[in-house]
Amino acid sequence: MPDGRTWKALAELDKPIKDFFEEVEKELSCPHVQQERISRFQVLQVVFAAAVLVVFSVVLWITRGIVHRTRALAQTAQQIAGGDLNLIADIHGGDELALLGISLTP
Repeated sequence: MPDGRTWKALAELDKPIKDFFEEVEKELSCPHVQQERISRFQVLQVVFAAAVLVVFSVVLWITRGIVHRTRALAQTAQQIAGGDLNLIADIHGGDELALLGISLTP
């Protein structure tokens, strides 16, 4: 059973809690606050969409480069398999595809 000090402490908390709830309700009922939050959210959506577009563009650019170099190597390998042993795989770079091109070069 709570003693007198506990009831007094609870009574002292009553006003700050009521003030807090009144302030929250006042801010939620203000249309300009809600409009500001909506505007901020819309800006975040645009920024996120732009970031997704940039990432998608970079992935597409990297993929195009890899596919182009892989097709060139495949074509060179087919020609070598057909008997033209003097071909040079013209692949530049420092990655695995460039190493594969070097290994196809006589």
